[in-house]
Amino acid sequence: MERVLAFGIPTSERFLIQYNYFANGELHNGEFRSAKPVPQGHLFPIRYDPDAPHEHEHALSTASGNRSRILVAGIAGSFILLLFWLVILRGCHS
Repeated sequence: MERVLAFGIPTSERFLIQYNYFANGELHNGEFRSAKPVPQGHLFPIRYDPDAPHEHEHALSTASGNRSRILVAGIAGSFILLLFWLVILRGCHS
């Protein structure tokens, strides 16, 4: 795991975070969009494949992916509960 240096560039809705990191003696670049700014010079962890160091994942973006999964699970659960409730109501009126 490496630490990288961030440079925040604001866009209309989100911040475009561009960063550089060294892996296997080479400089690599990356970027992602964030709802929150990352202070310039802030260090954060990344993971990369030693056999393909240009393929990497940064820790700051995984939180939004987890949030999406939780949202989808919540919507699906609500839909299932709604269907269950409708089945119960329909059974009471028969």
